[in-house]
Amino acid sequence: MSDKIKISGIAVSEQVSRNGRKYIAKELEKFAPTLTGRPILKDHEGITDNVIGVITHAETLDAGKTVRYEGWVKEDGSGIVEKMKDGRIKEVSIGAMAGKVVKENKDDPYVIPVDMEAMELSTTPVPGNRGTSIIKQDENNDLSEDKLKDMIESYESNLNINKKEENMESKQTQETESTIVDNSKELSELKEQMEA
Repeated sequence: MSDKIKISGIAVSEQVSRNGRKYIAKELEKFAPTLTGRPILKDHEGITDNVIGVITHAETLDAGKTVRYEGWVKEDGSGIVEKMKDGRIKEVSIGAMAGKVVKENKDDPYVIPVDMEAMELSTTPVPGNRGTSIIKQDENNDLSEDKLKDMIESYESNLNINKKEENMESKQTQETESTIVDNSKELSELKEQMEA
């Protein structure tokens, strides 16, 4: 049970999350330092037995668009470290309180969290924010340049996917019943795109 590993990864990035939060660089810059010292949990379950580690450092990259963190995780008897090492658990999700939420436009389907404070970071198989990661650091406890590049490429790739999904959702919302016709082929293609 003494299997303790150093980890790092992407906690959150500038995008609209699956739960309708639009994270922006200006607010992520203020948020990043509040992650330091916060616990790492399993599945946002705020109970003592779910604390598996601690964030030791957090900073923004890419002009504030990405929050990178470092910390450690210790095996708790659930196999969590093995799941991280073999890739079954490879993403995280932030737990935070916002001072307030605002909308850029009253018809926006999302809100912007302002003055966020970190409460915790959780391992999860399905994060709300695409492109997050939890990676075991190399033996010298440094994040290699290659891994950092991979994390940023993953973030950019997921951001592009997010933009495509937002555009598809926007197009669907703008359609009205009077303009919908029987177009099963187009519907099949749209479903395939959404599942991709």
